[in-house]
Amino acid sequence: MKNPFRARWPLLLAGCVLGSAMNAAAAGMAYRKLVQTALPAELPLEGQFVAAVAWTDATGDNYAVLTDSRELRRGRPVSSALRAVGYRVTSGVPQPVWRVKDGIEDCDLDMTSFFEATSLEVTDLDRNGVGEVSFVYRLACNGGVDLIEEKLFLVEDGRKYPIRGGTEPRGAVVNDRFERFDGPMKVDKAYDSAPPAFKSFAIAKWRRFRRPTGW
Repeated sequence: MKNPFRARWPLLLAGCVLGSAMNAAAAGMAYRKLVQTALPAELPLEGQFVAAVAWTDATGDNYAVLTDSRELRRGRPVSSALRAVGYRVTSGVPQPVWRVKDGIEDCDLDMTSFFEATSLEVTDLDRNGVGEVSFVYRLACNGGVDLIEEKLFLVEDGRKYPIRGGTEPRGAVVNDRFERFDGPMKVDKAYDSAPPAFKSFAIAKWRRFRRPTGW
């Protein structure tokens, strides 16, 4: 199997890039962003590839993969399934260890359903040697500029810490673009028993991605 963790960097430079040096330095966890062709052949994709990362921590070699599946009707999307899956390499084969699945079904209005691909990253906020994966995605079935759901998940070794809410334009339109976005935010009670750094990081990240890509 292809393995981005071992000493084959020259072969993989075309297929993956280093995660943000700033993030790695601040959170103490190095990771690599992968394109689809850099994933192991043994790792099944549950939909169309969106983004992936690989890292090595105290638990072993890991991947997190984002995919998007959608159903079209008369040329327009009406249903979608967003999946984020975490894998750990066991006996040389990536095995799923956690999963987040969400989506839209039978939308007869304007459907919004996508991962913020640039939000996928790995950190070690509590400095315990185990990476946390975090990502943001959007969901809506509405018309015009109504509220769009915004959800963030931070996952450490299978335990999930979500933030849920929405985002909508609240400011003036400048150069055909909304100036400001706002909306409700609900921090899950799972953060009550999490290291304090998890909550502060997740809230800041949720707010950073408040403006949907393309708006």
